[in-house]
Amino acid sequence: MPGDTQNDNKNKFPFLNAAELLAGDFTHEYLVNGVLVKGQPCIIAGPKKCLKTNFLIALGFCIATGNKLFNRFTVPNTCNVGIMSGESGAATIQETFSRIVKSYGWSPQSTEGFHVCFNLPSLESQLDIDQVAQTIKEKQLGALIFDPAYLCLSLGESASNLFSVGEKLKPLTRLGQETGCTIILVHHTRKSNGQNEFSEPQLEEIAFAGFQEWARQWILLNRREAYQPDSPGVHKLWFVAGGSAGHSQSWALDITEGAIEDNGGRVWETNLIPSQEARTEKRTKREREKENEKVKQFEEDVQKVTQALQSIGEPSTVSVLKNKAALSKDRTERALLHLVEIQAVQRADVERGNGQKYPGYELTRNHSERLGIPRSGFITY
Repeated sequence: MPGDTQNDNKNKFPFLNAAELLAGDFTHEYLVNGVLVKGQPCIIAGPKKCLKTNFLIALGFCIATGNKLFNRFTVPNTCNVGIMSGESGAATIQETFSRIVKSYGWSPQSTEGFHVCFNLPSLESQLDIDQVAQTIKEKQLGALIFDPAYLCLSLGESASNLFSVGEKLKPLTRLGQETGCTIILVHHTRKSNGQNEFSEPQLEEIAFAGFQEWARQWILLNRREAYQPDSPGVHKLWFVAGGSAGHSQSWALDITEGAIEDNGGRVWETNLIPSQEARTEKRTKREREKENEKVKQFEEDVQKVTQALQSIGEPSTVSVLKNKAALSKDRTERALLHLVEIQAVQRADVERGNGQKYPGYELTRNHSERLGIPRSGFITY
């Protein structure tokens, strides 16, 4: 009826006065204390191959069972959790879930409240959205994770358009509001330019327009250093969580999975390190690497100057040696100073055809003999 429509439109935008606002019960509830707020859209983001799917499985298991996430972050109240994954595959998720559950001393077969689907909905299909809403009600899901975003959305050229992406994400917002389920979307961050490849992740690094604005809370992952194939299953990550509710976390997260060939197979071991401690360790490691590079370069310079003297076979000036060794004058002089200190080289005059003498250097007798230079080729003074 026309009258009913008018009333509906009037009630669509209810306002609260100051007294009503202050009297309202708008407190935040957490699914995971300090990490994930109940009822607010969340995005989990990170570059490729930084264990996003493994993380969301651990997150879902803890919310469903009440175990502490990474043995630190408590779950106030358990709820059923659903994961819709279209990327990793059933075998990988099964194996990962089993390892994570066993690491907490639980039996995978007896874990309740944890649900997985290996098909993803299209967020542009109302039929798909309705079916997901029905599943949320039937399984009484308190949290639902979509992994990954790009398989749920067809963005194309609109990926950089804030308004277009926002419109495509609206169904997820409505889904959470209408069902009371906390919606979590897994997404990628932009490719690194090489300068901040292993730095703490920032919200601004989430790929494409609209996703940062849509999320009311976020969990960001990134590697602290490159994965080392000779240390299989060892991952050094950054773990950052925050949101408009005011929670903020930043940790270094070490995850050890081991290798299939290991005795007992792969595992799931985690260790949280305060971010400040990790930053100090990273800075110290970087300084140590720079110092090692300097030492290596100096040793190579010493070797080049020694080889230059050996090749020339007679006293030579710094100018001749630097050209022969293909080094700068400064690096050549530092190498010569060291060689003089260890008595491998001694100062010697270099006489030119015009009879003038110039300061130069030659290998000492003992060092020449160790290098196998014939005694007749050695000049004494």
